[in-house]
Amino acid sequence: MGFDRDEWDNKSIKTSELESDASRFYSIIGEMTGHSGDVERTLTGGASHFTDMVQESIRSEAKYDADLWAKATMWCVVGAGIIREWTGYVKEFRKKLDDLQAEWDEYPPPPSEDSSGTSNDLKCEVEPGVSPEMQNYLSAKQDKLNELNRKAEEALEKLEDQTSKINGDLEKGPDDFVVKKLVESGAIGWAAYSVLGVGQPVPVDFDGERGRQHAAKVADALEEGDDIPPHILAALAYLNMAGFDKRANGGELSGEELKYLEEFYGGFDGDSEKLPGGTLDLPDRLTRNDNLTNEERQEVLSVLGGGLLTLSNEENGGSLDRLPPDVQRVVEGPDVYPTEDRYYRYYDWGAELRQLSALISPTGDQIEGGTAFSAGLTTTIGNELHENSLDPRRPVHEGITSIDPKETYGDGNIKWLPDADGVVQSLLGVSLRNEDANHQILAGEHESLRCGSDPSKTIAGIFGHDWPDQGETAGKLIDWIPDAANSEDPEVREKAAYATLGLVEHSTNPDAFGDLTQDNSVGKTNPNVSMAMGEVFNRYIYDFGRDGGNEFDFLIGDNEARVKDGEEYLQIPIDARLKFMQLAASDDEAAQTMYKDIKMHQIESVDDYFNGHANPEETASNVGRVHGLFDTALYHEGLDSYGTKKEAKENSIGIHKTGTDMFIDLSAGNIPIVGGSASTALKEYAGSLWDGKAPEHDYLEGHLDNYETLGEANVNNTRLDIQLQLIHSIEATEGKIEESEGIRANFLNDNGELARISQDIPTGVREDRVGDANDLLESAGHPELADNYFTEWERTRDEIINDKLATVNKEYLERYNPTHEK
Repeated sequence: MGFDRDEWDNKSIKTSELESDASRFYSIIGEMTGHSGDVERTLTGGASHFTDMVQESIRSEAKYDADLWAKATMWCVVGAGIIREWTGYVKEFRKKLDDLQAEWDEYPPPPSEDSSGTSNDLKCEVEPGVSPEMQNYLSAKQDKLNELNRKAEEALEKLEDQTSKINGDLEKGPDDFVVKKLVESGAIGWAAYSVLGVGQPVPVDFDGERGRQHAAKVADALEEGDDIPPHILAALAYLNMAGFDKRANGGELSGEELKYLEEFYGGFDGDSEKLPGGTLDLPDRLTRNDNLTNEERQEVLSVLGGGLLTLSNEENGGSLDRLPPDVQRVVEGPDVYPTEDRYYRYYDWGAELRQLSALISPTGDQIEGGTAFSAGLTTTIGNELHENSLDPRRPVHEGITSIDPKETYGDGNIKWLPDADGVVQSLLGVSLRNEDANHQILAGEHESLRCGSDPSKTIAGIFGHDWPDQGETAGKLIDWIPDAANSEDPEVREKAAYATLGLVEHSTNPDAFGDLTQDNSVGKTNPNVSMAMGEVFNRYIYDFGRDGGNEFDFLIGDNEARVKDGEEYLQIPIDARLKFMQLAASDDEAAQTMYKDIKMHQIESVDDYFNGHANPEETASNVGRVHGLFDTALYHEGLDSYGTKKEAKENSIGIHKTGTDMFIDLSAGNIPIVGGSASTALKEYAGSLWDGKAPEHDYLEGHLDNYETLGEANVNNTRLDIQLQLIHSIEATEGKIEESEGIRANFLNDNGELARISQDIPTGVREDRVGDANDLLESAGHPELADNYFTEWERTRDEIINDKLATVNKEYLERYNPTHEK
């Protein structure tokens, strides 16, 4: 008898069935999550987020529990991984038996003196009369058989031992030890991280040497026009995601992970044959791969660019200094380029600016560059925009006489950065993601080579440039402020406060304010910037209405007059408030929204006054001051935009009309004050105000055609609005007002409902209703309630308007010629 592998394997284990069982686990995950794609590839092929796999219809169900879904998924992943691992062991065992069988079958034949049978036919025992030579052969063959059987037995014992451990792993399920083992064996790839997130093992050993190796492979692939190896993109995608996840949870990438990134991007520098432009050459080299669609190319760039941003981010443990030198100099700007000639410095910087844009613009919004990287790039771009250096039609060096005609327009101006707007807008879309960087710029905490810590030119350059998206991207410099100002974290609120102070101060200094108002105001060029300014104004609207303040400061109340103990507030000079409000109101829609916000501020103020939380000197004067500032800012903006007083007044009338309509429109209703800490009186009044019923009459009915009449109508309507709100508040808290003269009937509509706002009353009788309202309030026992508030409101409003029209208006009389007096 010879060696027979089947004696060791009865083939009862069907590996094809095991493969089906493993695949079934992933099918269960697909059924559980509603994911219609390749579940196994999604989870194991690269870093991903499990929640992205779960259909929205499932996530929105009340019974959906993300942790339970993840745990159940991980049980399936581990089950599939263990089956795959065991299948591998069985295949390995059978491969061993096949090799042993082949070794036996290939054993050499017996000596030539007895060649009547094959090697396998001959018995191994030594028989009498056999030649010594044959005896030696048979003895050696017996030894081989014993050896093969011993090896088969060892292989079987190994499989049995592995099977025992597999059973133990199945009992443990997805515990740390089992998961780590499966990842290291390659059985579940990236699934542990994809499902459970940060802290799970991944199938890559990150270190500097691995980073250099991967860079070399990428360079080789790009040189040949081939795809970048998927496992390298998977590693980078993981680090991008891990950086985001760890930042969100207060952690950093490990030192080895950062070293991998640093060596990976640093590995492209100095290789003149494969990537002569270093890291910034990556986008251009990707275009050589004809197999990639544009969408696929952008996906690859999002991973490559994301790794660069991740490495730059201080919260990940990275820094600007860890980036390749070619990237650092783009951030620092043309002044650091080695070429002596200014034109060629700009030309080189422009070329690399475009390359950097192509590399990092495709990245997702969740991937942020570091604070130094982002602030540096934003400041450099803003300063160059302010200098108009990015205009391809403007020569940056008047003295150049010998330039390649291909580099010029027909008028001889240097075409050093075609499509500058698209390139730079995309870059700002990335650099402005970092709110800490935006804060540093606005607060004057970032130092630039050319402008030091003064952000005026940066603000003027970014906000004043004529952007294709009408300033939507540029507005990101400040659109984070309102949310940060409402944070529960005092440090975040403080950052928002100092950012606001810097924004107001440096956008209203003479140079920046002139850049943002003359010729074409910021709101006409970039309405989205004005909208963002208006949102900042609304968040700090009470501070804009405070009395006094000759300096820019962030203060905390300490029992001083009109400031509560511990209350955080801004101190802003009155002229700066006025100018900032003008910038915010330079877009009509933004101005209308501001006026709506002022009206909402007013009803909250009246409610505070009615409930005894504030006296008129505090609350009414604040609202009056804001009204006065807004009306004056709007008038000045009209002069800037339209050039004549007549047009400025007509524009003001339109803004007040539309802003009031927005205030009383249901679509603008359901404001945050309705509910929560709002008083019963305010809830009742707001509920009637935003009940979906349109007012019966126009706010400024009667075809107003001059600014003075507008002012009078505003004052009268505001006075009646205050009275009506107070009447509603009294009836909500004290019951229906009883009076004998039937005055209350003058305020009822056809349905017997109490008027809510001045527009509910015809224009011709509104002035009469002011007196009736006072009589009704007197009947309720509050004869001076409305007058006390209104008097203080009117005093501060008129004080602002009269003062600013007499002083600030002088600037405009000097700026415009006498025809503007028409």
